[in-house]
Amino acid sequence: RSLPVDTAAGHTKTNMKVGFMTYDKSIHFYNISPRLAQPQQLAVGDVEDVFVPMAEGLMVDVSEAEANIDSLMEQLPALFSETRETETILGPVVQAGKEAFRAAGCCGKLIVFHHNLPVAEAPGKLKNRDDRKCLGTDREKQVLTPQTKFYN
Repeated sequence: RSLPVDTAAGHTKTNMKVGFMTYDKSIHFYNISPRLAQPQQLAVGDVEDVFVPMAEGLMVDVSEAEANIDSLMEQLPALFSETRETETILGPVVQAGKEAFRAAGCCGKLIVFHHNLPVAEAPGKLKNRDDRKCLGTDREKQVLTPQTKFYN
């Protein structure tokens, strides 16, 4: 609610926008436009060729869409409380975030909260290399080097 304001440029209110996505094996985009009575979820299952399914409503002004942002934050825990999905993606999520900025005609920060190895079949997939027998041996270097250049 107290977002930064670029006073040096003569602004009196923030021009920062926010958007939300969640993911497992697919990417869920949220339309939080202030013109809607409640947030809408749009899911994209094609993680090989990621696209943003909406032009408006994904990136919004916080002060204008505050009610829908609050509503989404209240709904999110219930939306995924029953999921049994254990495999997740990460690479397509980063690509979708970049596409969302491009679609909104802005730049910004993509903040990702990710808790496990992205092992689902998608670009950027990683393999579990946790092998304790490698520790202290020459093979330890292989385990500590990047598996892919996807995230460079």
